[in-house]
Amino acid sequence: MTEVGENIDWGDDLGGIYAHGIDLVEIGRIKQALSRFDGDFLCRILTACEIEALPPTRNARFYEWVAGRFAAKEAIAKTLGCGIGRKLAWADMDIRTGKSGQPEVYLSENGYAALMEYVVSMKFPVSTEVDVLKLQKGKGEAIFKAAPCLKLSLTHTAELAMASCILTISTKII
Repeated sequence: MTEVGENIDWGDDLGGIYAHGIDLVEIGRIKQALSRFDGDFLCRILTACEIEALPPTRNARFYEWVAGRFAAKEAIAKTLGCGIGRKLAWADMDIRTGKSGQPEVYLSENGYAALMEYVVSMKFPVSTEVDVLKLQKGKGEAIFKAAPCLKLSLTHTAELAMASCILTISTKII
């Protein structure tokens, strides 16, 4: 899995937010799916790393956590403009908890290909994980490394889980 979040956010974003996806999930619907399909549902929407990180008891926190991961993956798919299905599967997105508690997005090779296909379709001059860009600046050229970043935010109430995902392009002068 390739992380596309905070670890490659070098600082300056090149022009702000390029895409935004949000999703809102009723936690009760996740409970219903789990009572009906249990392990099959979890194995369908979560990666092995996420299953290992599941809260140990099926209390309110457990259902909030699963609903948050569900909403996060839907928000990522909406950000990339492809939905979950042909180009992007549930298993292509792995949501992990960072050192400070923030959610971090990791993508499989297939997920990363979907991200890059979307970035290239925007006619932005980034075609690989880290490209070198030469941008005209006055009379000289500034040379940058650029990388797409998916930034994710999760929140919940007792009844709802919500995720927001944005795509930025981070740069670093080299």
